[in-house]
Amino acid sequence: MSPTELAEMCRKAGVKATSQRIEILRLLLSSTRHPDARSVYENAKKRFPTISLNTVYQNLGIFEKAGLITRVSASGDRMLFEADNTPHHHFICNNCDEVFDFENNALDAIRPPTEALKLGKAESVRVVIRGICNACQAERSTSQ
Repeated sequence: MSPTELAEMCRKAGVKATSQRIEILRLLLSSTRHPDARSVYENAKKRFPTISLNTVYQNLGIFEKAGLITRVSASGDRMLFEADNTPHHHFICNNCDEVFDFENNALDAIRPPTEALKLGKAESVRVVIRGICNACQAERSTSQ
């Protein structure tokens, strides 16, 4: 996406489009992975050497609140982020913490159960499957 398109995306979400915000959003949209804040920070520093990690955290929070990105919980307190807001689900490897996206029509059709709706208004349903990814399984079998 061009900087103009990214700025427009920010404006439509009610977020002021600064050059640093546009860069952070560009990094998230162009990523094929689910980066953490430090990874976004390290990459943003290439274009904005004076950007701080705190600025990245603040902007990730602003983007999340505006619905431009989603926070993905990995293991422990590690938070990852993604800008792909299309319906999809996650497989998280318990060994390497890698997060894989996958689509499944049957899972997309799941509606929030009544018990969840009694707690509040559901905005989305995402399924998270935890296990050991193929790469880690292969590594385990070759090391045994």
